[in-house]
Amino acid sequence: MATPLNAHLRGPGNEDYIKLMRTMTPTGRDFLSVEEMTGAAVFLASDDASAVHGATLMVDAGWSAI
Repeated sequence: MATPLNAHLRGPGNEDYIKLMRTMTPTGRDFLSVEEMTGAAVFLASDDASAVHGATLMVDAGWSAI
């Protein structure tokens, strides 16, 4: 997740680290944006998720699939 707390990891001088992060997901993504998480959060907070209990919803660009 790209946040101000990890901006130093995503900045200049860390190109090798960013390349490594991209190899660790099947989608080739390094950091997700905060906006990419909002859909899942809104769904889970809505009545549409009233039957969802005890589930883990992975929003990680495939990180956990590897």
